[in-house]
Amino acid sequence: MKSFIEETLDHLMKNSCDFSSTRFVLPGKRPIVFFKKEFQTRNFKGVLPSFCTIEELMEEISGLNMLGGLDLCFAFFEAYAKANPTKANFEDFLKWQSIALKDFDDIDANAKDPLDIFDYLSDIHQIERWGENSQSLEEQQKTLMYNQLNFWRELKSAYLVLNQDLSDKNLGYKGAVIRQAHKNINDFLKQNQTQFVFIGFNAFTVLEEKMIVQIIKNNSGEILFDSDPYYLDQDLQEAGFFLRKHKENPYFSKGFISESAKFIQEKNIGFVEVPNNVSQGKVAGVLLEDLTFQKENTALVLADELLLEPVLGGLTPEIDTINLTMGIPLGKQGISTLFQQVFDLHKNREKLGKNKAFYYKNILSLGKNLHLPTSYQNAMGGMISAIEKNNLLFLDGPWVQEKLQETPDFAALFSVFEKPSSLIEVLKKWSESLLETAKSELEKNALILFCELFESLHKKIIQHPDWIGSFKVLYLLYQGELSSQTLNSIGNPLSGLQILGILETRLLSFDNLIMTSVNEGVLPLGKKENTFIPFDVRKEKGLNTFVDNDAIYGYHFYRLVQRAKNIYFIYNTDTQGLGSGEKSRFLSQLEIESPHKIVTKIVQSSLLTTLESQKKIAQTKGGVLALKQYMEKGISASAIASFLGYPLDFYKRYVLGIKQDDLSVEENLSSQSIGTLTHLCLEELYTPLIGKTLVGSDLLKIEKEIEPMLEKHFINMVGTNTKGENHLQKMVVLSYLKKVVKQDLLTLQKGNELCIEKLEVSVSREFEHPNYTINLTGKIDRIDRLNGMYRLVDFKTGKVDSLEITKEEQNIFDNNKKGIFQLLFYGYLWAAEKPGQIISMSMFDLTKNQIERPLLILGEKEFSPKTIENLMQQLHTIIDQWMDPSHVFEEKIEEKFY
Repeated sequence: MKSFIEETLDHLMKNSCDFSSTRFVLPGKRPIVFFKKEFQTRNFKGVLPSFCTIEELMEEISGLNMLGGLDLCFAFFEAYAKANPTKANFEDFLKWQSIALKDFDDIDANAKDPLDIFDYLSDIHQIERWGENSQSLEEQQKTLMYNQLNFWRELKSAYLVLNQDLSDKNLGYKGAVIRQAHKNINDFLKQNQTQFVFIGFNAFTVLEEKMIVQIIKNNSGEILFDSDPYYLDQDLQEAGFFLRKHKENPYFSKGFISESAKFIQEKNIGFVEVPNNVSQGKVAGVLLEDLTFQKENTALVLADELLLEPVLGGLTPEIDTINLTMGIPLGKQGISTLFQQVFDLHKNREKLGKNKAFYYKNILSLGKNLHLPTSYQNAMGGMISAIEKNNLLFLDGPWVQEKLQETPDFAALFSVFEKPSSLIEVLKKWSESLLETAKSELEKNALILFCELFESLHKKIIQHPDWIGSFKVLYLLYQGELSSQTLNSIGNPLSGLQILGILETRLLSFDNLIMTSVNEGVLPLGKKENTFIPFDVRKEKGLNTFVDNDAIYGYHFYRLVQRAKNIYFIYNTDTQGLGSGEKSRFLSQLEIESPHKIVTKIVQSSLLTTLESQKKIAQTKGGVLALKQYMEKGISASAIASFLGYPLDFYKRYVLGIKQDDLSVEENLSSQSIGTLTHLCLEELYTPLIGKTLVGSDLLKIEKEIEPMLEKHFINMVGTNTKGENHLQKMVVLSYLKKVVKQDLLTLQKGNELCIEKLEVSVSREFEHPNYTINLTGKIDRIDRLNGMYRLVDFKTGKVDSLEITKEEQNIFDNNKKGIFQLLFYGYLWAAEKPGQIISMSMFDLTKNQIERPLLILGEKEFSPKTIENLMQQLHTIIDQWMDPSHVFEEKIEEKFY
């Protein structure tokens, strides 16, 4: 099947086109190399035509250079400030300027009278306010309606000033360039003898179409369309919407050279459903494995170009030659996270640290970034330890810089800059120093681009330092520049797999086609327009709407299908995020309307398989040895409780040795820290009373000491962050401490004798097992004597399970009886200290009003060591499970009811 490029040259050669005086005007640059290849294939001996895009032609005709990016943003603000000096706030301006400029483009390129649009919108809002005359003029001016009305007046003034300012410098934004080109077209044609051939276009702006018609009328050119009867001849088929209009234009009607029915020819079409975006890249790689023998004529088209990274990651090693002219977004490179974190550092210093202190989370994330060179990671190590050890939330710039004095270029990033723009100069120098430690050629190329970006940004903002009033504004400008930067394209466009965005496919055709992200909301975008101009006004005034955009993307979609033979459309079924799990309506149209048989495949998530495999871990000989060594060293009640509730976590920690980092910074007290703080205060409060038979005055005295003692330990734990949630948590701990004292007072008031024997007692004991040496260790919160009998007390600030052993259920290693097991564990250890002593055991549940909950065994509160030892023999079963080489540590799934 011939490509459109082949058909175009057939047509032009048949009509004896003089290529030496011809210029091909194309929708984009990528097809140029394919035209040249086709000339070479035909052994063409003459002078090749020249090539340009329609944007380049508009610049040439207008005499203006097209301005964009940050330069246009600054020029627009200058114009806005001149026209509306009292409203000129740069930070607010940045929030809406890009939308306004897009509207300017549409207005200039399509409207007969641009100023009429602004007046029309003002009139509409004026009418909407009709009937509000009960307010005085001064009151009206304060209303939201008035502000909206006034916005269009301000925008009109800024529009006029901007166009004049840019025109004086021979500059213009895209729409202004098109409008000026339209004014100059007749003069241009008088001075130009070139024949123009417009190839492969679909939709034009109003003024572009008028200019092309003028060129054709002047016998200076022709236009050629790529089309197919399938969508051209069906009035309801949106892909042919613009082409049908062009066919009715007498100057365009001869340009339909590609009317043979290609779309209905036999094709292999497959739909592939995948459960998430990342999986699309892997699936695309699998599909390509079957097409690698035809890779010279294979395209992987990304409907959502943000999917480039997972797509590249999904390619197999067999696909060794690719062509990627769309470039790799610079912001998607791993090294970009370093610069992102530096901006976050200063934005939060400004927002949270009162412009003086750095927020600890930003320092930790930057210091632990894997892309940070080793020398900087080492320099950050000591500071990170100090932050975590001392629970520092905000850090002064000089303190940070002192810690990093051995790496001055890095330390400079932590300066407390008076002007936000100063950060860019420091980032430029730092990015240059990073070049010396680049870990790959790709990272080095990315850093070179960052150096250039910061150099360019610095030159631009240094001209307007007063505009950059905050790091938030600076970051917005940086993001604007970053979004337009891509790493250089890779590969040869004439060989290997072609990876393209939708717009890059214009004029090109492929035998094998794989397209990703073919979801509604991605292809087409649907009702997603960034514009200030309402839909009905756009439609009435001839501006493009989302309906037109859908028709444009419909054409791109069907044009690719018409010449392809093997086609796969991949879409995401996940209901979260972009696309909402709904396949594109273009696919539904293919299923319902086209003559082709569609095969749909559903790909199950490999992630689910991975998660399933993580739910079970089989014991090994190495695991048995690790547990044996651990038991000899000493095993605690918390370790056994961990096994009962979370076997996999137990295995990871006590067998594999994977432990969570104990050092962490707490902005708000965790439940664990609340328990630690409570125990710490209780130990200090009751230590002076050890060995004394208590009287009421003793407890009333320590009750007065609770608040100052808590305040001291609380500040040591959380630093200066004592407000908000932390204050509420402190009040919770205060109530816990008062409950303990109140409980002891109540005990005395009932005529009981109470003596504190020991606090936070470390105890250990060997557990008898026929095959292993097992040492049990633990710490008992409090041991007292209640009416002469020893009582073990465990303070709990969390959930307390059942504390009763019945005749019917005496299994102490049930997951719901961890409290029982813990008390018996401590009782077993204490029995070795006091052989033969009868004891009682209680938990003080500090979350309740009546906090004491005694352990009950068959209804009894007092136990002999023999009773405890008999129950603890059940531990043999647990030990045997651990040491069984065939045992599987399996995650327990809790049922949840909603």
